[in-house]
Amino acid sequence: MKNSARYLSQMLIPGIGSSGQAKIAASKVLVIGAGGLGCPVLTCLAAMGTGNIGIVDGDKVEMKNLHRQPLYSEVDIGKLKVDVARARLVAQNSEINITAYPLWFSQQNAALLISAYDIIVDCCDNAQTRYVIDQHTKAVNKPFVYGAVRQMEGQVSVFNYKNGPAYRHLFPDAAATESELDCASAGIIGQVTGLVGSLQVNEVVKIILEDDEHVLSGDVLTIDMLGLQFRKFRIKTY
Repeated sequence: MKNSARYLSQMLIPGIGSSGQAKIAASKVLVIGAGGLGCPVLTCLAAMGTGNIGIVDGDKVEMKNLHRQPLYSEVDIGKLKVDVARARLVAQNSEINITAYPLWFSQQNAALLISAYDIIVDCCDNAQTRYVIDQHTKAVNKPFVYGAVRQMEGQVSVFNYKNGPAYRHLFPDAAATESELDCASAGIIGQVTGLVGSLQVNEVVKIILEDDEHVLSGDVLTIDMLGLQFRKFRIKTY
């Protein structure tokens, strides 16, 4: 922790302090996806001093991304998202280590990527990738912080946390899950991705600080932005 003055306000929070900030600085977090969810997740993680952040995404910036992905601007169109994101985050906080992986997360590279990090944050936009994340995080007992958005709705949970439920317990039918519309087809707006991404970071912080009592493991939080309703449901395991 090179500059404690930067983090003074969050260190004043009970449960963080200098020891908690040291845990944040030592943490290793892999963010899969640098789009609508990835932008708020990465911005918050970098600002709070997460010591080691990996960004996985093979996509390039497009005009249609800009309304909900504030790490990017018009001059970035056509550039790799991970390169632009890394540059912006380093400018925001030069004290942390950020590694960009300009590739798609897949069955072939999952084990190697996950092995270098302690917490895996799902900011992708398809169920197929989530099943791969689920499989590989479960195999090595690493927490998988899940977030999903569609139109004005969102979901957040933590899977595979200390032998807790897996993604497959929430969505056991892969074929049915993969047939659902993604946000690109159904529509999405920036405040929904911003809120869900912030809630994912909230879970990351609790995991880093080992606040097991409050980690959202075993439950899924659903968000209805139109009705401003937040509901928490218990995940049934089999």
